[in-house]
Amino acid sequence: MGILVEAKQQGLISTVKPLLDALINQAGFWVDAHLYNKVLQLVDEQ
Repeated sequence: MGILVEAKQQGLISTVKPLLDALINQAGFWVDAHLYNKVLQLVDEQ
């Protein structure tokens, strides 16, 4: 998730949420709801 945040901050990706959702729904990653929301807050995608 840190890599996704960094990539967004550097302009390498435009949005984090779809990629994070794909990790959870397609790749089977488990992410705590609080952490999920915190990551989205960090990248202004609440």
